[in-house]
Amino acid sequence: IRDASVRERIKTSRTFMTAMPHAPFPSVKGMPPVTDGSVDSLFAAYAASGVFGAGRMARALDVLEKMVRDDGCTVFLGLAGPLSAGGMRPIVADMVERGLVDALFTTGANAVHDLLECWECHHFHGDEAADDDELAEKGYARVFDLFVEESSFAGFEDRVQEAFDTIPEDDWRTMTPSRLLSLLG
Repeated sequence: IRDASVRERIKTSRTFMTAMPHAPFPSVKGMPPVTDGSVDSLFAAYAASGVFGAGRMARALDVLEKMVRDDGCTVFLGLAGPLSAGGMRPIVADMVERGLVDALFTTGANAVHDLLECWECHHFHGDEAADDDELAEKGYARVFDLFVEESSFAGFEDRVQEAFDTIPEDDWRTMTPSRLLSLLG
């Protein structure tokens, strides 16, 4: 390694780890089996592990619980990717309806797929390894491991264009996303 600072960091880290009889960090605990089937027990097991996805999920639940219990806390929920298409739509709607979320920020993908569900266009279980050309021949589009009928997107574009046609030109400068979504139904 040519960079002296990198060589020194490697040497220091090797010396540090070999000089310690035991690592100076808490050890990872195995997750206890969840025998009562409750979500609380599942997240307690996640917290016991404390690492990878399980640990992050447990910490996220702790943060969410603190936010919801704090009357002075404004809760912003940011959604990325097509979560509506993945079946998360009822959970997000429930959080909003129960007042657990004060502001919702989402991507265009979520808005599109949520509107498709509103308009009775459904998403289907698929396979991320599916051949896109074969799917297209059968009239489907792939979003990772789910499928959507291509005609759903064409219908979406038609409805959006119809809504756009009702907006006076002077209103475009002050159009808000919530007003546009309201126009779309």
